[in-house]
Amino acid sequence: MVNVEQKDIPIELLDRDPLNPRNEIPTDNLIDSLKKVGFKHPIIVRPTDNGGYYVTNGWERVQAAIKIGFSNVPCEIYPDELSAMKVGRAESIVRGWTKYISMIHINNYYRICREQKMSHKKAIERTVSDNDVTSSTVERYIRIWVLPDSVKSLLKQPKKRTPLEWITLLKYNKNIRRYSTPLTVSMADHLVKYGKDIPEWKLLDIATNILGKQVYEAKKIIREACMNHNIKKPIRDIIDSTKTGHIGPVVLHLPSVMISSNEKKLIMNYITERRMRLNDFIRDIIKDFISSLRGD
Repeated sequence: MVNVEQKDIPIELLDRDPLNPRNEIPTDNLIDSLKKVGFKHPIIVRPTDNGGYYVTNGWERVQAAIKIGFSNVPCEIYPDELSAMKVGRAESIVRGWTKYISMIHINNYYRICREQKMSHKKAIERTVSDNDVTSSTVERYIRIWVLPDSVKSLLKQPKKRTPLEWITLLKYNKNIRRYSTPLTVSMADHLVKYGKDIPEWKLLDIATNILGKQVYEAKKIIREACMNHNIKKPIRDIIDSTKTGHIGPVVLHLPSVMISSNEKKLIMNYITERRMRLNDFIRDIIKDFISSLRGD
């Protein structure tokens, strides 16, 4: 059983835990609530080596308390990283974590287990039991975390990306801001599976251009792009080829042309007399035009 101590801690002794996946700026609503009712629940902390405490859960509330002018904060003190992280996640799940935040937490938890000399299997088992996730989810999150940071930034909610991340992403897809949803975990896992030996810039080119697509379509694009990454083929051509089986459009789409009623009547009389279909008539005209361009 974990030994947990509860006490008020001077606010200057508190610092954000590097293992805390969230680093939110406190909202005005949170600040107002804290002013009116104070702390409803203690924050989760663990001791540091220099006599202070790391805030594993509740850093947003601590920042709000600093703005208000609190001198002390009610805390639950856990003896080590894993016990603090386990309780921190349990409390945060009530408020809701994004998949990206969960991914950070799971990878941190697994890494600490490994640093404590647990085998890969034991570290997976401990991560699963303490965080109410499946082993397949843990394995998938660990795999995805080897992706370059620039690619992983696409897993964030768009509003959480930094200005520097946006600058990098816009180099590969100038329309990327239109997509309100992040890269899915399934797409990211596919990038790892097929793109482990592909340079970062190529992965970014692929990842930024599959946003907004159905998962099954995105996976086809990833496979095609990764398997042919040495061929100098633009990503747009690869996207077209996954839709049609050909690079570029298969057919020529003609625009609508405005013609008068008399002109329509003349054309219809012409093709009726020759017992032609309108499509055949247009096709023959285009073929004659192409022949003239070739000089046939």
